[in-house]
Amino acid sequence: MTLPNYLIEYILSYNISHVISNQIYNGSIATNLKADELVKYSLISKKIFGNVSSEIKERSNDEANVQLVQHLSGKEHGLVKPQDLVKIVRYYSDLQELQPYQYKMIILENIMAGDARTILQNYQNLPENIEVSLLIDDSEESLIDENGLFGFNNEDPNSKIKKLSLEYLGPEKLYYALKSNIKNISYKQIKPQFSFSICIDLEYNSNKISIDDLVFSPSLLGNNTERLTVLSSLNSLTFDSNVETMVSNINSKRILIERGSNYSDTNQEGADSQQVYNRNSDKDWQIVVRKLSNEATLKKLAITHLCHESFKCMICNGNYQGLDLPLVYKGIESILSNPFLVSVDLNIPHEELNQDLIQGFVEARSIKDLRFDFKHLLPIIKNVLSRNRNIRNIMLKVSNLEDLETSLQILSDPKYKYDVYSVSIWTNFENCTQVKELISKKRVYKPKEINIINLYYSNDSKPDYYKVSFNNTSVNLLYWNN
Repeated sequence: MTLPNYLIEYILSYNISHVISNQIYNGSIATNLKADELVKYSLISKKIFGNVSSEIKERSNDEANVQLVQHLSGKEHGLVKPQDLVKIVRYYSDLQELQPYQYKMIILENIMAGDARTILQNYQNLPENIEVSLLIDDSEESLIDENGLFGFNNEDPNSKIKKLSLEYLGPEKLYYALKSNIKNISYKQIKPQFSFSICIDLEYNSNKISIDDLVFSPSLLGNNTERLTVLSSLNSLTFDSNVETMVSNINSKRILIERGSNYSDTNQEGADSQQVYNRNSDKDWQIVVRKLSNEATLKKLAITHLCHESFKCMICNGNYQGLDLPLVYKGIESILSNPFLVSVDLNIPHEELNQDLIQGFVEARSIKDLRFDFKHLLPIIKNVLSRNRNIRNIMLKVSNLEDLETSLQILSDPKYKYDVYSVSIWTNFENCTQVKELISKKRVYKPKEINIINLYYSNDSKPDYYKVSFNNTSVNLLYWNN
C-alpha cells in the first residue's frame, strides 16, 4: 500500500518540526546531529527542501535554535540565507566588530556583570535589531535604586532589554527593578550555601504571577501585601531562594497581621526578624506549600539539598524551631501535585530519596521531565517510573565509565517495567573511545532515545556525534572531538 502524498508530507513535516524543537539535548555539540537529520530530509525532494527551510526560518528567533540556523546557513547546505541569521554575542565589546544590520537580529547575552554598566550607558546607541539579556550582580548593585535601572527609560514600550538577571542582591533591588518594565526576570537571591534551596520558574499563561509574599518582606510590599500585584506584570520569573527565606517572609507577614500592624510600617521589620525562627514555622511552611501547590504559573521546580554529616543547614541541625526535614519533604510532596508543573530537577546527592518525595512523583500527573543524580536511577525506575507513565523524559549525570555502564545495564534490563520516551545522560570524559564501545554493545532498551552528552572540551576540539540504533531505540553520543 502506498501512502498518499499529503500524508507523507504531513509525517515529514511533523518529523522535521520534532528535530528542530527537541529541547531534551541542546547546545553546540547537539547542532551537528540535528543538522545532519535536517539535511537528509531536505534532499528527499524540492518540496521537502522548502518545508525544511520554512520550518527553520519560523524558529530562527528561538534562542535554542540560533546555533542550528547558523550551521545550516553555510553554502554546502543553503537551507538558510545569511539575512535570516540571528547572531549571538556574549560581550559588549563583540558588538564593535559587527555590522549589525546584516543580521535579522542580534542577541547580546551579557554573561559578565561588569558589562552591565557599559550597556546601560550606551543604551541609546545600541542597534534597533538587538535583544539584550542583562546581568547585574552584587558588584554592580548601585545600578539599581528606587527609580529603577540606571539611565534606563522605564516608559520605553520597545525596550531592547528583554531579560534581566539579578544575582546575590537583596529583594529590594528586585522590587526596584520591576519599575523598569522588563517582562522577564531571573532572581538568584542567595549565594550557594548549605540550605534547603528551591528554585522555581514561573510563566504568565493567562494567569498572573502571584507569589509576592514569598519573595518580599511586608516592609517592602507595604500596602501591596494583600493585593499581591507587584510581580503580576511579568511574563516570566525565575526565583532561586531557599525554604528558610520564604518561610521568614511569610512569618513576618503573619506576625504583622496578628499585631494588627499597618503593612507599610517598616519599623516592625527588625522586631519581626528576631522571632522568625521560633514562631510557628511549621504553619508558615504550610502557607508556602499551599501557595506553590496552587500557583497556576509554576512550570519548573528545582530542589537542592547538599547537606551531609559534616555540613548541615539550620533545618537539618534542628535550629529552625517548628520545621524539620520530614515536614519540608511532606510539603514538597504536595507541591509536586501542582497541575501546571512540567519539569523537576533534583540535586540531592548525599541522601536516599525521601518516601514522601517518591510518593509525590508517583501521584504527579503533569510532570513530563525529571532530572536527578545517577545514584537515584534504580530507585526512581523501581518506585516511580514503574507506577507513573506521565513522566516522559529523564536526565541524569554520571561521573565515571562504570556508572555509565551501570546506567545502560539498568535501562536495558527486562525485569524493570517503565515507559519513558528519552533518557539524557551528562558525562565529562576526556576521551570517548570507551563510551563508543559501551553504546555499541547490542542491547534492547525501552526508551526511544538515549542521548549521552559529553561536556569535556578543549580549545582545538570540534563538535561531533556518534549514533547507533537497536530495534526502535536511537543511542546518540554528542561530544567534542579533539
